[in-house]
Amino acid sequence: IYTDRPEIQAGQLLGAMNAAAKYQVSTLRLACIRYLQAGLTPQNACELYLAGSGQERLLAFKFIEEFAEDIVNKDPFFCQLRESDLISIASSNHLTISEIELFRGLLRWGVAECRRKGLVEDIVTLARVTYNVMTHVRFPIMNTDDLFEVHRSGILTQEEQIGLYAHSVLS
Repeated sequence: IYTDRPEIQAGQLLGAMNAAAKYQVSTLRLACIRYLQAGLTPQNACELYLAGSGQERLLAFKFIEEFAEDIVNKDPFFCQLRESDLISIASSNHLTISEIELFRGLLRWGVAECRRKGLVEDIVTLARVTYNVMTHVRFPIMNTDDLFEVHRSGILTQEEQIGLYAHSVLS
């Protein structure tokens, strides 16, 4: 920091980002951004998205869009994202993930959210917890095998399931 050329290492990134924001150290913030551009991986993107602000958060979001399938399946922080963050991600038209993989990831997030809130992990509670994020899954573009998996999960109401099957038959 004192040399105007701070070097960031992986274990220091979150602390450095917080310090840069708190103390308004622009050179430290730029060093964090440089590290983010070079050091984002499917295993740390959600953690950095959670901790970042402004440009850092935007970089992480773009990375999440581009590597969504790996991130949903491999980033341990995916299930720690806030509901509002998941809505932003799931509603993006630039995600590189199949809708069934997104659905599976959102179910895993829902189970983790039930645990965080100390809720019973039954299908009714899971449906309630995931309702706002599930509305962004593009069920109508799923194939019949994927729709059958969704049906087996029990997460959708009978009315929602009938609507999906009617749509797939009529399309």
